[in-house]
Amino acid sequence: MARCVFCENELSAATKPEHILLNALGGRKTTRNAICSDCNNRFGGTVDDILAQQAAVVRNMLQLKSGTGNAPPMLRNLQAGQERININSDGQPVRLGQPFDIVRRHKSEPHSSTERQLKPYHGVRHLIPHLAAMLNLSEEKVREIIAASPATFISKRPDEIKHELRFGGEAMRSVTKSCLVLIAAALGSELVRTPAFAEARDFVLNGAEKFLQSRVGFDSRALPIEQAVRAKFGPFFNLIYVQSDANGRVIGHFTLLNAVAWQIVLAEAGGPPNLKLVLVSNPEDNAVWSDDASQISDVDMAWLETPQRSNAASLQRIEAIVAHHVKVEGAKAIDHIINQVRRRYAKDDEAIPPEQHDAFEHELADRLARHALALPYERELSPEEVAALAQPKSTQS
Repeated sequence: MARCVFCENELSAATKPEHILLNALGGRKTTRNAICSDCNNRFGGTVDDILAQQAAVVRNMLQLKSGTGNAPPMLRNLQAGQERININSDGQPVRLGQPFDIVRRHKSEPHSSTERQLKPYHGVRHLIPHLAAMLNLSEEKVREIIAASPATFISKRPDEIKHELRFGGEAMRSVTKSCLVLIAAALGSELVRTPAFAEARDFVLNGAEKFLQSRVGFDSRALPIEQAVRAKFGPFFNLIYVQSDANGRVIGHFTLLNAVAWQIVLAEAGGPPNLKLVLVSNPEDNAVWSDDASQISDVDMAWLETPQRSNAASLQRIEAIVAHHVKVEGAKAIDHIINQVRRRYAKDDEAIPPEQHDAFEHELADRLARHALALPYERELSPEEVAALAQPKSTQS
């Protein structure tokens, strides 16, 4: 019976399926013919998680689901100017901190002795129990106070957020594992257990520094076949490409979201000769993937042997991702503003009354201009709008 690539455990129909390309990266293809359930769990909580975390920012920016359809990861506790925010899995920023302030005023001041400053426009009704507890008032009394108080709607873009992207290190153990598992899935785990792959297996298991320095190379070049792959699998494809020469020198090339890539010498010699294996996927549409090597043109072995590191080329790839993110999310933000303003002048699919056209166009133009210039937009809420915010949800029409 076949055994695990990395230990002596036997593989069977009960073995937990291993994603060849990580599920977190959109991988769909699995195999029970490479790694036992114990090793699967071990790697999943260590090196695989490290690689997934390195891709988290890009996944959130591009809104890339996992292979099993889970939402992109949330980005937590980010610095945006003077504020801390989370970016939810849907890409929406959420300000951190207490959602309201209570400022105690001296009795001699002209305002009431307690000023409640509610920060969020949406979800005020959900804060009422907390306000009531802090003020030692009934919820009904808090609603009355809110309904009788002036309120201002303020909308603003978050200040600039700086992400630090780091790729490599311990994540290379996961990348190397994916290449070995691709071989095992196609040719059997016993082949990968041979001495030719011993150093690669040891690197995956123990993280040998010598292997990392001498057998793994960061490669900032575009693939010679990039345009053809993009045409079939989108601009942010994932690609695991394994090829060998006539002497059984086996090289893996792993492209992550077409943002970064690595070359791994899996076997110096003695591996299967003239091998070509491929697993390629479109993370924007996880149903689009292939392990059919005939769909991908050959990459010259001499090209695979000579990885190159260029900061300028790497930056160009990341800039392409950022530009795509800005274009897509910018369009979503504009649609949100248009719909938000429109709902103030008409319900659902109703037409805006002619007498409201000028007011609608003026407000919309103001909102869009301020959004484009990253300026806050402020508007005093009407008494009716304030009262509606405080109503229990069951009473909303």
